[in-house]
Amino acid sequence: MNSPALLRCLLGSKKRAAVVVAFWVLIAGLLAGVAPALESVEDNASANLPPAASDSMKARDLVRAQLPGQDATPAIIVVRGKGTDAAKSATQSVAAITSALSGTSRPDHVVSVVSTVTAPDAAAELVSQDRGAQLVIVPMEGSPSDESFQNAVDEVRALASDRAGPADVAVTGSAGIATDTVKVFSGGDKVLLLATVVLVLIILLAIYRSPLMALVPLLAVGVAMRVPETLGAILADAGVITVSSQTASIMTVLLFGVGTDYALIITARYRETLLDEPDRARAMQAAVRRTAESVLASASTIVLAMFALLVAVSPALHGFGPYLALGVAVMALVAFTFIPALVLLLGKGVFWPGAWTRPPNAVAAQASGTASPPWSHGLPSGWPRP
Repeated sequence: MNSPALLRCLLGSKKRAAVVVAFWVLIAGLLAGVAPALESVEDNASANLPPAASDSMKARDLVRAQLPGQDATPAIIVVRGKGTDAAKSATQSVAAITSALSGTSRPDHVVSVVSTVTAPDAAAELVSQDRGAQLVIVPMEGSPSDESFQNAVDEVRALASDRAGPADVAVTGSAGIATDTVKVFSGGDKVLLLATVVLVLIILLAIYRSPLMALVPLLAVGVAMRVPETLGAILADAGVITVSSQTASIMTVLLFGVGTDYALIITARYRETLLDEPDRARAMQAAVRRTAESVLASASTIVLAMFALLVAVSPALHGFGPYLALGVAVMALVAFTFIPALVLLLGKGVFWPGAWTRPPNAVAAQASGTASPPWSHGLPSGWPRP
């Protein structure tokens, strides 16, 4: 970004700045139109597995080889009877639930049902000592990370609750826990994003004291998040990289952090440059040139650190590298192009309700050696200046 010709081409006027902003918006929109949803290509199962060379994975592979067909994930239905005869109530509920889950209309992914009805010899393990509570084990095939599997678990819950009558019913086990975990994290992503946006917006408003200037980094991060998200979905769908819900959450926090930092660096230098250069386009070009080295150093360091994760033996850490490196690289490009172009496009209004102009006596003060540093001109009236 040190090339004056390239900077003039991108940031030479408001029209050119508008083209740059439109380019990024168009790219984000086109990629969103052709890319699959990131949730549909997330691989939360393999991402959370231990290293392939670990003892637990070797044991799993041995079990699969010696006992084929044992990969079913169990959903455990806990039935607790009510009334004066809790044992009878629990037995009737278990019979009704077993019948419903064993029929032809049972939910998808249900392999079989193990209860006191189908396995009376296992009553000692399935019935409590007071006989008021019983377990129903429902092995389910498929991956817990698949939406169809999660829907099947929800159907099992609804069916068990409907057929249990007055008895209390709860569904747990590996299938129930995995489904609940996915739902918690999927909702947590939205809460995390909203909380991050609100917190960053409050901080930026306190720094800039201008609503438009505070929105510029947020818009830039939004564009930067959308592009690698769609590119990552395309690459994950092709099997090039692995993306999990955990990786997507980290991407949100990472891009908000580096994105607001880069925006602060560039816009602060732009405001300082305006003190000596009245032409906004030339001032922005000078600001980008002067900040290019520090922003490039930061972005390249993070990208290299992310790629270093490729040597990690843990699948979760290994999967972080390419996707997060892609996000930071795109954020750096957005910082050098979209942010300066958007600020130029907004013109003088970007500093509203304040203004950012060179004080009339600045030249004389600088000649006499009594000038305040550039950053002090942005302080509110009444604040002490150096």
